[in-house]
Amino acid sequence: MGPVSAGRTLAAALVILASAACGGRDEPAPLPALPGSAPTVSDLGRGVVDGFVAGDTARLRGYTLSLEEYRDVVWPRLGIDTTSGVTFGWSWGDNQVRGRRAYRRYLDRMKGMALRADSTHCTGAPRRFDGVTVMQGCRVAVRDSTGAAGQLELFSSVVEVGGRYKIFRYDD
Repeated sequence: MGPVSAGRTLAAALVILASAACGGRDEPAPLPALPGSAPTVSDLGRGVVDGFVAGDTARLRGYTLSLEEYRDVVWPRLGIDTTSGVTFGWSWGDNQVRGRRAYRRYLDRMKGMALRADSTHCTGAPRRFDGVTVMQGCRVAVRDSTGAAGQLELFSSVVEVGGRYKIFRYDD
């Protein structure tokens, strides 16, 4: 190996070592999990069904993105072109109106029912945005007291932040 080749090898090794010592700074640090989020999508579905059955509004609110979480964590990472007229205010307002209507309907219908959630699956391809993943087409597989199975589309979109899951909004 000549002096030029040895110098290149040494330079390459130093770059690799420096990169490893810096913890791979090319990738942003992962976002912390949002408070009240569930460890898996199925745990989220079970918690939501249990919350509706028990009429536990605090639990149900905890599983849903708050204004602050949407504004400060999710919205800035979605990369939405606001020149098209889709603003944060419009998006939040639309989600709240539709989500509240569905939330009230599910709470009225499900409170006191003998339902058990088995699993939750989201059929849409996950969409990744700088530390936030949005999954769509989510359905919760449930069973009633007789063992009869069914599927509920209580929320169609789930947001994953920091390896944990919250509901984007209840689906109407």
